[in-house]
Amino acid sequence: MSKSITINSNISEIPASIDFIREFLKEHKVDKKRSAQMVLAIEEILSKQIENAEENARINISAGKSFNGLRVEISGPGKVFDIDDLKESIIFSDKSLCSDEETPEIVLSLAEILFGSDISIRNNKGINRAVITVKKATLAPKIFAAMVLAIAAGLLLNGHADLCDTYIRPFGTIFLNLVKFIVCPIVLFSIMAGIVSMKDIGKIGKIGGLAVVYYFLTTAVAITIGLFIGNLFKNEFPVIATTSLSYEVGEAVSPMDVIVNIFPSNFLTPITESNMLQVIIMAIILGFSVILAGEKAHGAISAINTLNIIFMKAMELILSLSPIGVFCLLTPVIAANGVTVIWSFAKVLLAAYLSFFIHALIVYTVCVATLGKMSPIRFFKEMMPAILFAFSSASSIGTLPLNMECTKKLDVPADISSFVLPLGATINMDGTAIYQGICAIFIASCYGIDLTFNQMITIVLTAILASIGTAGVPGASMVMLALVLTSVGLPVDGIALVAGVDRIFDMGRTSLNITGDASCAVIVTNLLGNRVKKANPQ
Repeated sequence: MSKSITINSNISEIPASIDFIREFLKEHKVDKKRSAQMVLAIEEILSKQIENAEENARINISAGKSFNGLRVEISGPGKVFDIDDLKESIIFSDKSLCSDEETPEIVLSLAEILFGSDISIRNNKGINRAVITVKKATLAPKIFAAMVLAIAAGLLLNGHADLCDTYIRPFGTIFLNLVKFIVCPIVLFSIMAGIVSMKDIGKIGKIGGLAVVYYFLTTAVAITIGLFIGNLFKNEFPVIATTSLSYEVGEAVSPMDVIVNIFPSNFLTPITESNMLQVIIMAIILGFSVILAGEKAHGAISAINTLNIIFMKAMELILSLSPIGVFCLLTPVIAANGVTVIWSFAKVLLAAYLSFFIHALIVYTVCVATLGKMSPIRFFKEMMPAILFAFSSASSIGTLPLNMECTKKLDVPADISSFVLPLGATINMDGTAIYQGICAIFIASCYGIDLTFNQMITIVLTAILASIGTAGVPGASMVMLALVLTSVGLPVDGIALVAGVDRIFDMGRTSLNITGDASCAVIVTNLLGNRVKKANPQ
């Protein structure tokens, strides 16, 4: 329910207005830091509103809820002003804000709000209207709670998988469909917006080059870790009868076909088929074309940026449903597999998840700290919502919108995240590489086969090349596993050994994949010296 007050355009009215805002924020249990940010922003805007107001004008202040948080609107007649008019007075001129040790941090956070999308100021027919929003708390606790509830519900419904598939899974599918619906336009327009904003084809080449090299190197390390851990667990893997196994492998794709299929032959096909590599290529070509068209493409630049904003807002709406989606996706998985089935493959699952953990803890931590110049603790803390969502949805592409939100909190500029993350969701498959190494050792052990050193080298090379063609959707890595097994002469039928619990593998490897994408974005940002600054008084 909204509340409002009306004041005179007099500076003496500000304290009463601020008390009104503080009471509203306290009522809605906004934490102290966020409350201080919002109060400072409103106080500065109110001062500017009064300064530009007509004599004896009345200014209305209303406060209430919005779909994604709390909203305060300040409106009244007066001369036009915008966010740029506030920058100097807040950061550079008002030295009183820096009178104690805590305030500078608040001022810097305020600058982040003012220069972002949490404040909008417009003037329509002589009426200045400023809207300030404070977003709800992070989705991470809600997603985690949804996961806990899903596990509990899944165990309670164990043995009733059909019931879950009929009445619960469809809602998860609806949510995942909505996420997939928004992914293609998000990737297309965010990459195009990033390219046209840089206006420098050379810089785009640097970003892409650094990202591809990083992805290939971490994939090589990942498959090596998978093979190493797999060999440690080799003697512990359960002995399973293999006489009745069958798995139908898809038609093999030649390396040249992979290259040819990267390039779209139709404008709509990449979008309708959600072919991320083709969407990325299309976005790059169109983005470059807009830059090369120069001033004649001014209208196109405006349209691209507008569409990017619209789809980002649509993404926020869809992501607000994440806890419900996570619950409905995870509950049927637990109900179908239960404890008994999972326990029979506990050791191979343990080997895989131990490898995922080692790769994240060592490789990403070291890379983020040394190449990204960022605290690994901060990195993993801000990434937690995306990691939890990826674990539940088992879809790199589906997690892409939330991953973009998380990297924004890590000070990664939109022009880098909008290019690096979609690219990573397509070709960075560290988790999948580990999975392929572990499963190759596991399947070989079940058949009584010992892999030679040369065969392991072949697995490493095949996994790196195969990662390019691994689509970011649940289960697609099974095809890549068939390719890896074939490359070293292992029976493809062995995939049936892990097919039943592939979804459980998929949850862990997807979480690792999207974490690697974000680490690359942080590292590229630092190496190019393009970190988003909280404030720069120079």
